[in-house]
Amino acid sequence: MRRRQQIGVAHETALQEQLAPFHEAMKQKHERPDGDDVRIRAFAEGVGALIKEDRHIAQSIVEYTGIRHRLSPNVQVNLLLRALSKQFLKDPEGYGGYPEKYDDPRMWYKGANRVMYENKNSISTDNFYFDLWARNIQSNKSERYKVLPLLNEIYADRFADRKVSILDVGASQNQGLKQLRQSQKFPFSRVRTYTDTEYKTDPQKKVICEIVNNAISKGINLGMTVGSDIVPPNDPEVIEWTKSCSFYPSELMDKEKTSRYDALSRDVEDVDFVCADATEPDRLRSVIDKDKFTITFICTMLYMLDNNQRKEVIKAGDNCTEEDGLVVVQDFARPDPEDPSKLMFYDTWTPWRYNTMILDKTKPDLGFQEIINWKNGRCDELMIKLGSKATELFFR
Repeated sequence: MRRRQQIGVAHETALQEQLAPFHEAMKQKHERPDGDDVRIRAFAEGVGALIKEDRHIAQSIVEYTGIRHRLSPNVQVNLLLRALSKQFLKDPEGYGGYPEKYDDPRMWYKGANRVMYENKNSISTDNFYFDLWARNIQSNKSERYKVLPLLNEIYADRFADRKVSILDVGASQNQGLKQLRQSQKFPFSRVRTYTDTEYKTDPQKKVICEIVNNAISKGINLGMTVGSDIVPPNDPEVIEWTKSCSFYPSELMDKEKTSRYDALSRDVEDVDFVCADATEPDRLRSVIDKDKFTITFICTMLYMLDNNQRKEVIKAGDNCTEEDGLVVVQDFARPDPEDPSKLMFYDTWTPWRYNTMILDKTKPDLGFQEIINWKNGRCDELMIKLGSKATELFFR
């Protein structure tokens, strides 16, 4: 009996050792939750404790991290959060009042245990594990697209006298392009703007902030707009998954935000969609046919891919962009200082690691140019890099 107990203890110890990077990512999520969301902090505490205490669930997480080994522990933790949120949103009251009561770690502990173990032979649990093992995070934060009218103004000398066509790679529910098309009805929120110490005084900061917000509010003289993604946007499971990925748990209680999201989910005239895998450049090109675009936007999707897939997506974007156009990458990354034709991706998402970078096809030798840093992926605070193309806004 003692020998069997020793084997059991050794097995559980080995399980937890395998999960050390995952636990460390959970710890970081607890200490620095995305958006300072108290419910994400409670998730990290409650679900983290469950994984440490229950060997069946620990084993399932070991299997999950093995299947998704190409993802960083931070992304693995985020996927778990989104997969649980999707299940809770199917039956908020049945799970004890999600998200309102989920500022309590005990609610996450109970809810996760029910999804991952107590209902282990149910369709909902099969659905949960499919999301965890097969899906990528598929957020659709339309506010991220405010960078496009800003870029349109920065490059006004090039784009002023023509309609600007846009291809959105990894478009999810196409909400970004829909908001651009309806910017008068759904204006982008204002941003706080920063530069470096060259601009210290409050009056200067206010002037810069107004210039940036005025540029965003101008909108774009749009031509053709096409979104592409690997999964169709009208699939009910995709719709549920995207919503769970697009909101922090506490944001789900903001009726204004959720109503706006639902409104942007409706079809909009002159916003098209093609289903294609951008990691296969020739396939994406053939689906789009002969059209090329002024701007190809690759937003918050490369961080989930491996290096070879990233290269293929960027190649696909380049193939679909006009000879004087821009390939715009906005992600948790920065140009490699030793080789700006490459990007370096961050493992953790601390403030000011979400960046806008461009490949200007008229200046290919420059590689990626980092021109805007965002405090986070909600895009409500930005920093413009002085000396970059963006600073031309201030000197016209």
